This record gives sequence, C-alpha cells and structure tokens, in this order.
Amino acid sequence: DRAITERVRRILMRAGITTWTHHTDIAHGSDFESAMNQGVEESDNVLFLMSPAAFQSQYCQQELAKALELNKRIIPLQIKPVNLTQVPERLRNLQHIDLTTCHSEAEYQYHTRDLLRILQQDVSYYREHKVLLTKALKWQQHRNPCILLRGYELRHALAWLTVAKKRPLYGPTPLHREFIAESQQQPAEVYPDIFISYSRVESGFARKLNDRLQQHGKRTWFDQESIASGADFKAEIYKGIAASNYFLFILSRRSVRSSYCADEVEYAAKLNKQIVTILHEPVNTEILHPGLAKVQWIDFTAHSADFTASFQELIRRLDTDSDHLEMHRRLLLRALEWEHKQRRPDFLLQGNDLTEAEQWLLEAFQKQPLPTELQREYLAASRTFFRRRQRTWTAVLSSLLTVAILAGGFAWHQSERALAARDAEKNQREKAEQKEQEALESRDHALKAQAAEKRQRRKAEQEEDKAIQARNDAIAAQAAEKEQREIAEQKQQEAIEARNRAEAARDDQKKQRIRAEIQTRIAQENAQIAQVQAYLSQTETFLLNKKPMEGMIAAIKAGENIQTVGELSKTATAYALAALQQVTYPYLDAGPTTPTIFRERNRLDQQTRVRSVSFSPNGQLIVSGGEDGTLKLWNANGQPINTLQGHQKLVKSVDFSPNGQLIVSGSEDGTLKLWDSAGNRLKTLRDDSREDFSSVSFSADGQLIASSSSRDGITSTIKLWSLSGKTLAILRDEPSFIVSISFSPDSRHLALASKDGTVKLWDRNGRLIGILTGHDDDVRTVSFSPDGQLIASGSKDKTVKIWTRTGELMATLRDHQDTINSVSFSLDSQLIASGSRDETVKIWTRTGELMATLRGHRGEIKSVSFGETGIASGSTDGTIKLWHPYEPPIIKTKGSQVPDPIVSFSPDGQLVASVGQDSRTIQLRTRAGQQLGTLTGHKAEVYSVEFSPNGRLIVSGGRDQTVRLWSRSRRLLKTFKGHQGDVNSVGFSPDSRTIVSGSDDTTVKLWSVNGDPTPTTLRGHRGRVFSVSFAPDGQTLASGGYDRTVKLWSRQTGTEIATLVDHKSPVVGVRFIHDGQILLSRDENGTINRWDRSLESLLRRNCSWLQSYLKYNQVGKQEAKRGLCQSF
Repeated sequence: DRAITERVRRILMRAGITTWTHHTDIAHGSDFESAMNQGVEESDNVLFLMSPAAFQSQYCQQELAKALELNKRIIPLQIKPVNLTQVPERLRNLQHIDLTTCHSEAEYQYHTRDLLRILQQDVSYYREHKVLLTKALKWQQHRNPCILLRGYELRHALAWLTVAKKRPLYGPTPLHREFIAESQQQPAEVYPDIFISYSRVESGFARKLNDRLQQHGKRTWFDQESIASGADFKAEIYKGIAASNYFLFILSRRSVRSSYCADEVEYAAKLNKQIVTILHEPVNTEILHPGLAKVQWIDFTAHSADFTASFQELIRRLDTDSDHLEMHRRLLLRALEWEHKQRRPDFLLQGNDLTEAEQWLLEAFQKQPLPTELQREYLAASRTFFRRRQRTWTAVLSSLLTVAILAGGFAWHQSERALAARDAEKNQREKAEQKEQEALESRDHALKAQAAEKRQRRKAEQEEDKAIQARNDAIAAQAAEKEQREIAEQKQQEAIEARNRAEAARDDQKKQRIRAEIQTRIAQENAQIAQVQAYLSQTETFLLNKKPMEGMIAAIKAGENIQTVGELSKTATAYALAALQQVTYPYLDAGPTTPTIFRERNRLDQQTRVRSVSFSPNGQLIVSGGEDGTLKLWNANGQPINTLQGHQKLVKSVDFSPNGQLIVSGSEDGTLKLWDSAGNRLKTLRDDSREDFSSVSFSADGQLIASSSSRDGITSTIKLWSLSGKTLAILRDEPSFIVSISFSPDSRHLALASKDGTVKLWDRNGRLIGILTGHDDDVRTVSFSPDGQLIASGSKDKTVKIWTRTGELMATLRDHQDTINSVSFSLDSQLIASGSRDETVKIWTRTGELMATLRGHRGEIKSVSFGETGIASGSTDGTIKLWHPYEPPIIKTKGSQVPDPIVSFSPDGQLVASVGQDSRTIQLRTRAGQQLGTLTGHKAEVYSVEFSPNGRLIVSGGRDQTVRLWSRSRRLLKTFKGHQGDVNSVGFSPDSRTIVSGSDDTTVKLWSVNGDPTPTTLRGHRGRVFSVSFAPDGQTLASGGYDRTVKLWSRQTGTEIATLVDHKSPVVGVRFIHDGQILLSRDENGTINRWDRSLESLLRRNCSWLQSYLKYNQVGKQEAKRGLCQSF
C-alpha cells in the first residue's frame, strides 16, 4: 500500500499538514516499538488506510490499538476493498472516505478535499488533546512535580477538560484527568527557579532544554507555556524575570542581535538577577550585551562535549547559594509591590522579617547577585518607619510610668498616717479609761507609739526615695540605651551611605564604560551600514554600465555586510535584495523565446589582446591565441594549464582537432604550429612563401588542415596541409583577402569569408561550387553548423546571415552596432553565437530570433567558440570570458489547471466577497453564508476582487477597464481610470495605502488610496498582465503575464528589478509566502514555480556561480582572500 500512502502523504504536505509514518520517520537503530508509540502520541490525528494488508499487518494493528487507547481521532480511508467484519467495532460506525473508486488525479483531488475538510475541524481541540497527553505521559514516568501545570497553562487545561468531558468521541483519557487534578493540588504560590531567554529561531533547542530542566526538578518560566493568549506580552515577560532566581540566556547569532532579547537582558541586569549563559552557536563576542559579556558561558555547541555533560555543568551552576537567591527574589518582589503601591507604609517589613532582611543585607554585599537600589531603599524605609513608631510608643510609656509612681507613693504615705492616727486615738481612749495610777504607763505607751510612728514614717520616706531613685535610674538607663542605639544606628547608616556612594561611583564608571562601548558599537554599525549603501551604489553603477559580474560581486558584498550588521531599515534591506535579484535573474534584451540563457561565469586573464579562442570537442579545454605570440591553455573552469610559446608575432587563429588531441595555430610570423593537448609543440608547418596566416581549420576527419594566408593583405592563398606538415595542395589564388575559413562536417567543402563581401564555397579539390552574396561590406567570419545543414557569416555591415548549404539565404540577423568578427554554432546546431566590435556577444536561434545579449567585455570581441559547457569569448581587453547556461533557482510542482474562483476573505475571516452570478456585481456575505449586500457599479464582468490588509476596504477590477474602491459598508469610494484594456488583477500594499492593478494593456499601475489620482505606470511586459501581488515588506511587487515571465518591481522607484524566466505558458498567478522570502508563480498549464528570494539563498546561489572565478582568476583570488563568499 506504500504507493497510495505516499500519494495521500504528498497531498497532505502540499496543504501544509505534517505527517508521520513508520516507513519514513523511524531512524535506523531506533527502538521500533518506542518510536512507533511516540509517533502516535505526538500526532493530532491518525489516518487508518484500510486494506486487506493493513488488517494483516502487525505494525498497523499496534498503531491502531495505541490510537484507540489514547482516544486519538481516527479517520478511516478505504484504499482497497475489504471485509467490513474485519474492521474493529469502535471504527465501524465512523464515516470513512472511499478512495477505491479513484482512477485519476482529479478524482483523488475531489475525495481528498473531504479529508482536508475533516482535518480542519476542531483543530485547536485535538492539538490541545495531544499537547496535554504528551505532558501527562512525561509526568507519569517519574511523577516530577515540576512538569505539572500551573498558572495560565492550568487554567487553559481546565477549560479544555470541561469541553472534552461533554464530547461523545475522542474525549479525555484517565491520564488526562489525573494529570490535571494533580496539577490543581499544587501550592498556589510557587515561583519559578529559572527564566529562559532565547531567539525564536532556537525554539526547538530551548524546548529541549526546558524539558530537561523540568525533568531535573527545576521550575522554569518558558514563554511557550507561561503566557496566556491576549496577555500583555512585555508585562508578562517582566513579571517572569522578577519572579525567577536565575536568568538563563541562550547565546546564538540571532539572539545577540535581537532587540527583544536585549530588552530582557537589560531588565534582568536592572534587577541584579543571577545571569547564566549557554552557548548554542558561535557568536561575535564584541557585540554581546555587557551583562552577558562578563559571564562565562557553558558550551552547548555541536562541536563541544555531549549534551549531557554540558547539562550537568549547568545544573551544578544552578545549585549554587540557593538561600541567598531565594531571599534576593523574595525581597525584590516585596520591594516591587511596595513601589507599585506608591510606597505605602503598610507594605513595609516589620519585626523578625525586618531583622532577618537587614542581616541578609549585611552579608549580601559579599555575594552575587548584589542587592538592587530598590531593595536597599525598601529596607531603609522599613527601618526608618519602625524606629519612628518605636520612639512614639517609648514616650507614651515613660509618661504613664512617672505619673503612676508619684500617685502610688503619695497614697501609701497617706494611708500609713491615717492608720497611725487611728491607733493613737484608740490609745488615747484607753488611756482615758485607765486609772490615774496608770498615767505613767500610758505615757510610756504614748512615747512608744510616737517612736513607732516615727520609724514608720522614716521607712515610708526611705521607700519613697528608693522608688524615686529606681525611677530615675530606669529613665537614665533608658536614655543611655537610646543614645547608644542611636549612635550605633547612625554609624550603620553612615556605613551604608558610604557603601552606597562607593557603589554609585562604581555604577557611574560602569555606565560611562557601557555608554562608550555603545557609542563605539553604534559608530561601527553606522560604518557598516554606510559600506552596505556604497556597495549598493556600486552595484547599480556596474549594472547600468553593463558589467554584470562586477555588479554581482558588489551585490554579494552588500548582502554579506547586511548579515554582519544584523538589522537594517526595511528600505535598505529591500534595496539589497533587489540588487541581488538583479544579478541572480539576468536582464533580457529580447522576449523569453527559449529557457536557455547564458551568463558570465569566469574571466580568464590573457594579459594581452585575444585574437582567437577555441573549445576542445569534449568541452574540457580552451585554447586562446594573443597578440604577444603565445597560446594559453585552460581547463573548462578557467584554471590555467600551460602557456605555449614559439610564435614570433601575433597569433591570429587557433583550432582543436575533432578528437581533441591536437591544436593548430596560425600566426603573422608565416608559420603554422601543431601542438598536443598538453601544450607540447609537435611540429612547425611552413613553406617558402612566408605569408601571414589569417585563419586555420581542421577537417572533420582530423586528417587535413586548411589555411588562409596572404603576403600583401589584398590577395589570399588557400592551402591544405597533412598532419606531417606537408603542403598537399594550393587550391587556388583568391583575388580578394580571405579573413576566415571553415571546413564542412563531412570534410568535403570549405567556406571562405572574403573582404569582397561574399562567402565562397569550394570543394577540397579547389573547385568553386558557389558564391553567397548579400552582405553590404567585408565578410569577416564564417562557420558551418555541426549538422552540415547551415552556414553562418558575419560582416562589417553589422549583420549575421544564415544560409542553407545550397546557398539559399534563410535569415539576416540585425542587432549588433558594429562589425561582426566571429560566429560559432552550438554543438547541437540550434544556437548561434556572434561576437562584435560593439563589445557584445549575442545568442540567436537557428531561425534568427535574438535570445540574449552578453555584456561585460571592455574591448572588441575577436573570437567566440561554443563548447559542451558554454561559450568562450576573446577580446582585445585581454580577457576570455566563459558564459554558461543559467538555470533559474526554482522548485517546480504541478498544480491545478482549473482557474481560481474570484473570491476574497477579509483578514479577520468573517466576511467573504465574491463575484455574483451576473459577473458584474460583487456579493458580500458572512463566513456562515448570511447575505450582507451587493456592490454595484461595474459596467462589465468583474475579474478580480480583494480585501485590504486592514479589513476596511475592498478593491475590484474588470472588463470595463476600471479599478473601483469600496468601503466595507458597501459604499463606492473611488473609481480609478487609466487602463486601456481589461483589468485582470488587483491587490493592496501591506499598509493598505496603495492599490496595484494589472491589465490587458501590458502595464502594471500603482494607485494611491488617499492621494494623487494619477497612477504610477510600470512598463516591461510584452503581453497582457494576468496577476499582481505585493511582498509583505511593501517595497517589492510581482506581476505575471501572457509573455510567460514573472517580473519584480520596486515600489519606490517604479523600476523593474528582475525578470524571472522559466514558464512555458502564460503566468496566471503570483503570490508571496513566508514573509516574502518565497515567491510562487503558476502558469496556464498548472505548473507552479517556487522562487527563493531569501538573502541567504541569493548569496549562496551567486557565490556558487562565482566559484571558478574566485578560485582561478587573479582579481577573483584577491576578492576571495578578502573574505568574499567565505561563509558559502
């Protein structure tokens, strides 16, 4: 069943749905059963392809059983006839999709639409089912509480569980329920240990690290798990950093340049958080944030030790001084809350909490991280408030104590005196009743009573004095204690203030250093940006001057500098991408008559004027002859092999033998020389005439050499030579000067280019068999096609003419601006290359259509030669250029040939605009199908309709040659007129301020929504424009049309950036995806091309193209030494 499985898999992948099968996704050496279970566990849905083989397969049955156990949504697809009694009972009542009747691609497409529709239903529910299940399975292994849900995750899971319990199918598993219930039992106030900061590009690595930390018992704050949708992202980030003990930063090339990551680091440093860094990718340490630069990272790069060893080092660092970090976090949160509550005193510390915090503060200055300024202010405010309240209570209690002591002493004294008086009265009464004789005794008793009273009074006075003294002593001691405490507090405050001043001074120094570093970095970045702009200016200049290779090098330098700087304005980045696209997609002088386009790939430095070049028949070698009398031998990549010396004057003509083993050269020194393919001289061919040899040519059988020579520059002699150097025949003396000579492929005929304006055809016996007339001036070059059917000639009259072998003129090719010096046929006889004094090489089809003009030489082109791999051209500028066929950087797929319906969804997905049944109106309805109204105004069929990105506007275009702008409330706002043909496509810029339209009148127009009604017109297409689209950056737009091309345009300048050529039929659709990095184009035949516009892809492609130039050309070598294309 693999063929059908793979077919279904491809359909799902084209729809953007990832797939897993045990055939394709289990790595060699893995535990098969574990990997298979994991595949089921981590899938949102399970497609069961029903066939007799599937019911017999042990693996299929295991996967099905696992899916049923985990309550996965199962979608049965019947791909072959089966006995329905074999279907498991739980699946029998499920509606299945029958693919057994599908015999064509169209039928497959129809039935798989049902599959895609089912997969799009309740996507979020089944994704959450999977996510919670995988977490629960991980928790089940070791019951690790750190994996339990909390905060936003727990609330989200509880909401999901409420919905899931009500579903009749695919509800929660018992493990789901247990996991969520256990999460609810956690303490409410649990703070994270570690905040993880990273670039979104490293999400996979960050997720792996987060999972390992949780498995190790660490509570993490991870944005993918800790931020609710709709929450204030930045506020949640700040709360997470404040609540965590550690700030863990993942170092990578992108994170160190990310403004979001820099903001997180800045906030963590402000809170004096303990920062830990791990190295995921090598980074430029010079651009690290100071808070990161001072921390020694832990190496997690691919070339370091294994992940486990690095992770153990991380755990050891995270287990250091946890008590200090916990108190730091606790006081920081209390201080932040106090700050948030306008520093109200009821949020200050008291009692033991204050004492414990002050003790921590005294010890904290010898540890890391140090207390923050806010923490110090918070503790100082708490102590000041506590001291003020204590003084108030002391004063009140002292006053109350003094009053109490005085009142008590007086009352006691009065009580004693009253008691003594009563006793005296009693004695007096008893004395009065006694007999007179007892008067003496009574007197003694009275004296005793008086003495007792005196003693009592004295004792009371002594007690009173003691109480007063005790009170005075207590007050004095209290005052002394207060004074000592105030002295101690003052000294402590002075010490704190001194330490704060020292820290402030250090902070000022640190800030000054950071400011200096930032200024230096800004200056460096500005210099780099200026360098980028200079390279872009050079690129533009080189391209305007028709120097594509120099332009390519300058564009590559700009792109590589942008990668170094990291962040530039959208406009600057767009200009750089435009420059790279201009050099990646060559400019076409003519229409795309053929997909074969040639570009310069290497430049060979002859260092003297080049007069003749020739490819070996197998395309592996190139030989050139120059005015310094030397021949140079190169390989096909441009690497120099040998310099052939022997001629005494300039070399006018060179040619390879048909077997590639021999080279013949003709010179002004009156000699022909034979060389082997390694550059060794074999023989010198000469006679007594000492004539100047202007042209040489091997016969197709390799046995003869034909030469044209002249002594006086007016008449010529045509000779045939054997390989041994013997003159076999002097065919005849030609009364006019013969510039070029060519053997026919059957070796029976010779074509001669003559200065009398004719091409003469001779047989090898010297018989004139024909004269081709038609040129208006000297004929400078002639060549037989390899199939022997055609002859091409080039003339001083600036034309190339194509003749049949019988002499009939087939075509005259006109486009050169000066004398044609050389022509050459491709090996398959389908193309012709011509080189001219106008410094260009032109490529023509054999029927005479101009394919392309190759520019780059700075001197007259003397010779062109086709080889298997491309074209070589030699010039008086001292260089030989190698031009290779160019292949567009695309991925081709096959899509539908059915035209797209004219429909557009609003950005929020709530409204649909579509063309009505009469084709002239636009129907507006809700997504559910409720009709809202009709947009009426077009006078003919509507061909295109589109919502604006802000959802407020609708634009339409049609056969009435107008573009119309509507409000969402169905009111016609504007009608734009200016096209001279049907408007086939319309669209908006990302900012909704500009409308783009493409028309049958071959133009693309840009209209301002709120401004000037006069459009900007973009011209360049050679036929109707069928589709237009803006890139997400708003700086670039694409158009496709009847001329089978896709064109890229600059919005700002209105100029064409590049023409993308590959389609074989009209282009009917263009669209940007992946933030504009990818451009899709579709033609009438359903072929979809995927053009990669990303900076890295463009750099990689152009650097690959220049590989030979950078390796073998002297200028290229210097560029390579300076680092050009080093990353690729």
